[in-house]
Amino acid sequence: MDKKEKLELSESDISAKFITPAILKSGWDEMTQIRREHELTPGPVIVRGNMSARNKKKRKRADYMLQIKKGLPVAIIEAKANKFSPSHGMQQALGYADILSVPSVYSSNGDAFASHNKVAGEHEDTETELALDNFPSPEELWQRYLRFDKTADDAEKKLALATPSEQPALAAAEPNPPAYDAANLELMLQPYFDDGSGKEPRYYQIQAINRVVEHVARGQKRLLLVMATSATSLGQLPRDVRDRFAGMLVDLDDDLRDLFQTAIDENTATVYFSPDQFRRFRSHAANPFEGLDHIPADENGGTIALKFELPSIRNRRISPRERQSPANLAAAAGTIQSVAPSVVAIFHEGRQIALGTVIDTDGHVISKLDELVGKVELEVVTASGQPSPAVIVHQNEENDLAILKTKAAGLTPIRWATR
Repeated sequence: MDKKEKLELSESDISAKFITPAILKSGWDEMTQIRREHELTPGPVIVRGNMSARNKKKRKRADYMLQIKKGLPVAIIEAKANKFSPSHGMQQALGYADILSVPSVYSSNGDAFASHNKVAGEHEDTETELALDNFPSPEELWQRYLRFDKTADDAEKKLALATPSEQPALAAAEPNPPAYDAANLELMLQPYFDDGSGKEPRYYQIQAINRVVEHVARGQKRLLLVMATSATSLGQLPRDVRDRFAGMLVDLDDDLRDLFQTAIDENTATVYFSPDQFRRFRSHAANPFEGLDHIPADENGGTIALKFELPSIRNRRISPRERQSPANLAAAAGTIQSVAPSVVAIFHEGRQIALGTVIDTDGHVISKLDELVGKVELEVVTASGQPSPAVIVHQNEENDLAILKTKAAGLTPIRWATR
């Protein structure tokens, strides 16, 4: 095809005739590793008075999202028509890459690939141009992903939010480079829980799950995961983490794997070993626990109990009655008493659709944006039972958060942590 004809091709034609063939030629699987027109965000919410709706014309979609396995993205590619330069879509692609936390970013007009490598080494270029025939293989981009320190962004955010007295120590702290335990690296490639509904986690849920699993693979054994999400999502996330933990144990001897699977299924999180079983597990490459070498395993000794921690939500729905059982409420009594006055219920047409938290004395309430999209005539009911109209005054579509304003009297703002 001559240059004149190529210049007349649309962006879709450029993708189909040049970009996709180049990706496939480098070894990417079209069915499992390439996602076209991948939706990242469904579009901002436009609010006018009590009316709200999504502006679907502004939803964010990546032309290509490359993944090593389902739910594990490693690269973004933005396609442009041939009348533009190869790097014309790079800024847009970098924004998408930040959303997904991937280190490999590309833009192409069908002539070449403009490349941005966030983990370029001492003798590598951060930005360069690649011929169509030289697009990286899945193994190359997977190894690059493993070198990508996703905690660097967290460190920058901590520094920005720190007090002046805290900033020098944070600025001087050395970032921890990714160091994955070779024996546990396969954990990162375990599949997600699939309930058969066809629903997929949103990008920020995938981020949360992947961050947890990656930290475990790097040897960190205790993590705190904090998310503002619905009860359904809250159940899905622990199930994904639990399933991937179980997948890490597939290489154990059958009797050892059965011990762990029973503990996971019964939600006991305690495994009882015979001395022989404990000695075999302790020396096995799939053992994810630290410090077991210091525990004696005497052949003449008794049963050895190993207790481990997993999310406590089982692979099933938890009824409101169970969630509010006396035992569960008693365990959380202090926290409930502290935050309850700041929690409001949000109603639409007489039905509760969400909860919110009062954040200041001016009547601002923060809630989950997705639950409020398209709803009009919102009403909040305070802890004292007083109803009051409310309107959405701000939304952050990327983080699924909404700020409402109400004129309700006697509001109690949440008490913010000081550090």
